[in-house]
Formats: sequence, structure tokens, C-alpha cells
Amino acid sequence: MRKITFSIGLFLGLLLTAPLLAQNANNPFELVPRLSTEQLKSNTSEDLDTTQVNPFDIIYESPRLDESSSYVVDTKVDPIITSDYGRFKFFSVGILLLLLVVGVSLVGNTYRKSVLSFLNDNMFNQFYREREGRGALPYYILYMIFFINLGFFLVLMLQHYQVTLPISNFYLQWSALSGALFLLFMFKQLLLLYIGSIFPIRKDMSKYIFLIVVMAITLGAALIVLNLLLAYGPEGSAQTVIYVSLGIIALFYVFRSIRALFIANKYLVFHRFHFLLYICTVEIAPVVIILRYLFNQV
Repeated sequence: MRKITFSIGLFLGLLLTAPLLAQNANNPFELVPRLSTEQLKSNTSEDLDTTQVNPFDIIYESPRLDESSSYVVDTKVDPIITSDYGRFKFFSVGILLLLLVVGVSLVGNTYRKSVLSFLNDNMFNQFYREREGRGALPYYILYMIFFINLGFFLVLMLQHYQVTLPISNFYLQWSALSGALFLLFMFKQLLLLYIGSIFPIRKDMSKYIFLIVVMAITLGAALIVLNLLLAYGPEGSAQTVIYVSLGIIALFYVFRSIRALFIANKYLVFHRFHFLLYICTVEIAPVVIILRYLFNQV
């Protein structure tokens, strides 16, 4: 009985002294700071002095520039909006297309007749007789559209070669060039009528004047397409379009001259000197003077 009582007392004593012994033992799960108390205080004071940074904030960094690289901002915008010349081309092309639509709607049949009569001599004689009976107003309406298109072509060509004109406004340049061409052609036609009234060739001169009008109407239709290509063609194609346009104008002039020979063939046998004098003074000399002036400006 004494042994049992001693064992129970020993077990209870161990239970009571175990917590006290454990306080002095090393706990494997206890967190022990690696820094000393003074180091912890100094680090804590430094952290308090710095600004708190949120790790989830998005920081936008500007690109760094050095001598070997440059940062260029693309500021290209539509030249139709920013450039006076671009706005001029945009609105002028709209005006030309509007004139074409109005011309085709009002006198579209005259357009077709002009093209056919320029290509065929029999159709030309037929439409010439119809013009004498019905009037020439539809033809002269389309004739004016030719001057407008040719004036616009000259403005585009002069701008391409950077030729400086006394007039800075593009619309005034267009109007001045178209008006100058109109006066030049009208002067030539009045001169032809005057020659026809002096010599007994008034009817043939009238047919030749009508041939000039028909040629101009047909060329005016072709100039609309050429002006569109010159104004809004692919980059670098302006030079080619100008050469093609000048070549087409030259072909029209040569073809018109050949057609005019058929009208004046009966005068070539007996009046060669007068015919040669007319060709040199009225047909060749004005063209040479204009071309020389244009090449000197370019």
C-alpha cells in the first residue's frame, strides 16, 4: 500500500514540475529573431521615414532617350484637311465631277455625237448639218467644260513642277488659266472667221471651227480621267501621268490637223503658199510660243 501511495505522489509531482522545466528548455517551434533589438529599432525608424509603396500600383515609365535613338511621334494627318492645296484638289475634283454629271444629264447625246464625229468623217458632216439646223449651244456648253478641265490640269502640272505664279490663290490660278485658254481659243476662232470672210472659204472655215470644238469636247472627257489620276494617283506617279497626258493632247492635236487637211485638200493644189503661210502663223507659231514659255518656267 505504501508503494502504491508513493508511486501516485511521484507521478503527480512530475506533472506539476513539467511546465516549469519546459519554460527553460529550447522550443523547436519558437520564432527567434535574427537581428538584435537595437538593429530592429534602427530598421523600424528607417521604414517609418520612407514612403509606403503599394506593390499593386501601375507605374508608367516614359521612354528613355539617348544619343543613339530618338523617339518620334507620328503626327501625319490627312493632307486634304490640313493643306490648302489638298482642300483645293478635293473641292475642285468634286466640281469637275458635278459638271460632268450635269453635262451628261443635259446634253449627253451631244457628248456622244462629238466623240463619234471626231473619229468618223461621215458622222462629222452629218452632225455639222444638224448643228446648223438646231443650234450650237449644247456644243459650246461642253466646250466650256473643256477649258475648265484643261485649266485644272495646268494648275496641277505647275504645282508638281513647283512653278511660282503671281497669283497665290489656287482657285484664282485655276480661273485665270481657264480664262486665258478660253480667250486664246476665241481669238483663234475670230481670226479664222476673219480669214474666211476675206477669202472665199467661209464654209470650210466654219467646218474647221466646228472640228476644233468637237476635238476639245472629246479631249475634255479624257482630261477628267487624267486629272483624277494626277490629283489622287499613286505616290510617285504624277510625272508619268503628266507625260501621258501631254502625249494624249499631242495625239489629239495631230489627229485634228490630219482631219483638217481633208477639209482643205482642195486648196492645197492652187494655194500652197497661202496654206503654208496660214499653217505657220496661225497653227504652229502659237503652239511653239506657249511650249517655249512653259519649258522656260519649268
